[in-house]
Amino acid sequence: MKLSDISIKNIPGIGDKKFSVFAGELDIRTVEDLLFFRPRRYIDRSALLKIKDIRPSQNEISVIGEITGITSIKTPRNILKIEISDGTGILEGIFFGGIKYFAKIFESGDTVIFSGKPELNYGRIKIVHPEFDFIYDKNDAVNTARIVPVYPLTETLRNNFINSRFLRKIMKYAADNFIKYADCRIPDKLIVKYNLIEYKKALFYTHFPENEQQIESSRKRLAFNELFYYVFFINISKELNRKKVFKAQIQFNEEKFNAVQENLPFKLISDQENALQEIKKDILSPDPMNRLLQGDVGSGKTVVAVLAIAIHVLGGGQAAFMAPTEVLARQHFYFCEKYLGPFFKVDYLSGSNTASERENIYLNLENGTTGLIIGTHALFQENVKFKNLKFIVIDEQHRFGVEQRLRLYEKGRTPDLLVMTATPIPRSLALTVFGDLDVSVIREKPAGRQPVKTLLFSENRMKGVYNSINKYLSTGRQCYYVLPLIEESEKSDLKSAKEMYNKLTGMFKEHRVAILHGKMNSEEKISIMNEFKLNEIQILVSTTVIEVGIDVPNANIIVVHHAERFGLSQLHQLRGRVGRGEHESFCVLIYPESCDPETVERLSFLENCSDGFLISEKDLQTRGSGQLTGLIQHGFKSEFDFLNPVDDTEMIINARNDISAIISTMNIDVESDNIKRIISEKNILKNSGEKIYSILS
Repeated sequence: MKLSDISIKNIPGIGDKKFSVFAGELDIRTVEDLLFFRPRRYIDRSALLKIKDIRPSQNEISVIGEITGITSIKTPRNILKIEISDGTGILEGIFFGGIKYFAKIFESGDTVIFSGKPELNYGRIKIVHPEFDFIYDKNDAVNTARIVPVYPLTETLRNNFINSRFLRKIMKYAADNFIKYADCRIPDKLIVKYNLIEYKKALFYTHFPENEQQIESSRKRLAFNELFYYVFFINISKELNRKKVFKAQIQFNEEKFNAVQENLPFKLISDQENALQEIKKDILSPDPMNRLLQGDVGSGKTVVAVLAIAIHVLGGGQAAFMAPTEVLARQHFYFCEKYLGPFFKVDYLSGSNTASERENIYLNLENGTTGLIIGTHALFQENVKFKNLKFIVIDEQHRFGVEQRLRLYEKGRTPDLLVMTATPIPRSLALTVFGDLDVSVIREKPAGRQPVKTLLFSENRMKGVYNSINKYLSTGRQCYYVLPLIEESEKSDLKSAKEMYNKLTGMFKEHRVAILHGKMNSEEKISIMNEFKLNEIQILVSTTVIEVGIDVPNANIIVVHHAERFGLSQLHQLRGRVGRGEHESFCVLIYPESCDPETVERLSFLENCSDGFLISEKDLQTRGSGQLTGLIQHGFKSEFDFLNPVDDTEMIINARNDISAIISTMNIDVESDNIKRIISEKNILKNSGEKIYSILS
């Protein structure tokens, strides 16, 4: 018998109605599902106090005593008062509502344990709605006198009387009666090397630990299960892809490629050259490329991507270069048309093209006339068809959803994929740590890039900020002023771009202030940006539309108002808009005086850090990695219940090679129905223990 074969209906207290709630709200149908439902936190109720030693200032206490009095008090709320005594004093347990139920289960003379926060009530200690257990054998306590789990709950669960108390009760039944059927055959040498506890114990300690060490050792074991299965998934899915996909080899045209490189106005720095060689090796290999190119803002990632495009197109393929905004896409188009245009046709596609322009572009892509197409989201529209799409470059990949990227990928036949970002988002960082993405890094700073000094101020320092802006404007410099909202909202106290535009226009009358935001049409955006580049506009008030693709060397100040509303990676991107010229540059982060200390601490991280990977790690800690094999881009809703991509990084890095080596010796038939079924599952890590068992059996 396997845990995954045992329905939770076999547990007393779960009938058809509760089964439907568990299945609908938590995707729990089997005992295995139930035992893998991880507590949100734990409360230590293991220390029993004498009633005489209780103080109202204590947060959580537990006492054991005999019921000496039961009193019903008729009030609008209907109160039941249960008095217990341990010989040193009397404690009152106060219950509101449902008192008929409580009146039935409590009887004078019973021994109980009450747990909760004590309060003083007319000279007596009371606990309102205490957690309780009846004591026949103290070792049978589930809700008190031990470390107890607290489970994540939804309103639907609570409305159906499924709370932590009920969950602890059914978990205890499942543990006592069904854990004996649990099995997970991770190879013994991995168990020994990583000092992992027994699988059955890990499941039990997850819900009924005796100490913090058991909580962590159980989490570590179940985290390793998830890691093992994830690495298994990556290795097997890659092998399956190798067997089922066909990647036509590119013929490298060295003579023409050298001509493209000589046409560039500068030579590659060492890191750029290394990244290009790694990408070239992938392109010429028989397996599809899946690579992340990471480099700080302005480090020259685009040049590397352009040369990789040249390898593909000169070898007979087509390439697509997708950017998140029209401003950035046009910037790439102008660069590529200038330096690649002499060698093959380069086109541009966005929502601003006329109907006739689009039809002509569609035709040229389908018949192969166009070698490179550059554009925004328009590239993955249904009408866009390629004759031979071999290479996809996605710039600032965090701005696109996973499904959007897949739609573009499916327009080719196993094309090579290169994603670029100045700051790897948590999803990318997690994928890199786990080995699904190969990574190339450009760490060298190109000539001319200036360090950006980051300053953090609360709103009560705004007078000094405005004085500094005026000082630099008077020397001929320019300024970005970024806000999270375009217009004021009744539901929010946030300042808006339009509100700040009006304020700055009145404040800086000797300088021209303009506004830029995503609701403007393409012509308006391009016109404003051109005027800003020419220094006809000195202050550009904007939303995050300027996050990527803006290159104005004369702008050396960026102010981000309500910085607390942005992620660290996004703030790092915004900071990259300055420091592009010869002048000292500043990024000023403004937060409200009411901001909580944790948020201020998070923002202060940027004051002393300019490393994109470190910033991503911090983002990963605060935002989560998202679904590594699914569609969720960020947040803590991922397949991993126990594995933490930040805290477990050392184990991940060390163990993934060991796991891969063992998997390579298993002689697994990757085309078997069992493997294909497992690989196709949307949530591949759920209850990975028994899946590992089935694979290794």
